Amino acid sequence: MTWKAIVVAVCDDDERVRAELLAWLASASLPPGYRVTPVEASRGDELIRRHRDGERYDIIFLDMMMPGADGMETAAALRASGDDSIIICLTSSPDYAVQSYRVGAFDYLIKTGGTEQLEATFAKAVAALTSSEEVHRLYIKSGTT
Repeated sequence: MTWKAIVVAVCDDDERVRAELLAWLASASLPPGYRVTPVEASRGDELIRRHRDGERYDIIFLDMMMPGADGMETAAALRASGDDSIIICLTSSPDYAVQSYRVGAFDYLIKTGGTEQLEATFAKAVAALTSSEEVHRLYIKSGTT
């Protein structure tokens, strides 16, 4: 079977949070034929640099409060470079919730919210990603007929 990778970046300065999220992603439910390819970054500056070096992401879990480039600066830099990844803000503070939508965040989750909200948001993000691929394929197919 050929697998389609969904590249998921986890950017958080807290190593424990990264490890927990990466472990959760390893068992996350996905549509048939898809699998998660995880990418880990401990700082926003690192994620920006890696993106400039050619790394691409389908979904980004992005902490808002980090040393160096915080989540808002990171998201703004990625968007300014043309990145259209699904950004899910995952943080301990509601302080950036309104600002997150100005950089096209898909959702804004508080870390203490448990896995139920995380699972629901991830499922919606994956559905948006995979359904847009279906629409794109249908468009190309009908455009050539």
